[in-house]
Amino acid sequence: WTCAAISLVLLYINDQDREIIRDGLTGLNNRKTLDGVFPEYVKTGEPLYLFMMDLDRFKQINDTYGHIAGDDALQTVATVLRRLDWDGAVSARIGGDEFLLFLPCCDEAGARRVIAAIEEDLALLNRENGTKYEAAMSTGWYTTMLDPGVTLERCIRESDERMYAVKRLKKLQRGSVE
Repeated sequence: WTCAAISLVLLYINDQDREIIRDGLTGLNNRKTLDGVFPEYVKTGEPLYLFMMDLDRFKQINDTYGHIAGDDALQTVATVLRRLDWDGAVSARIGGDEFLLFLPCCDEAGARRVIAAIEEDLALLNRENGTKYEAAMSTGWYTTMLDPGVTLERCIRESDERMYAVKRLKKLQRGSVE
């Protein structure tokens, strides 16, 4: 009986640890995980690409089709990020409809391939899922040589600014003022 109780407690603790580092809806890492992983990247001194991604028209999906559809859209993005095949890649949902991807050992051509792969995989999942809405992302990326002076906040701010520039351009191209 005592061993069974201890096993249950250990399972509960393990489950709680997983909840601390994982986003409950998508199963991706959360911001807390990135806070812990980033210093390890800094120690390498290697270049790191950071991709800030935001689900396009997320509010419209929620308002038109309901929050379950919005959750499904977020889970679709998470599926795409989990399928990304790149050594050392770490992805996370860092809030609402925003995701962050760390990509080490990458160059600009590789970064463009990653963005294209994400967009292609999202389009494929949209077709397979047969949803009434399209899950699409705006992505801004930032590269930095990691040294002890680089902070995660600075990297997020830089990639976030680039992501919003992409979002503004998409809105202009659609003739929208959302």
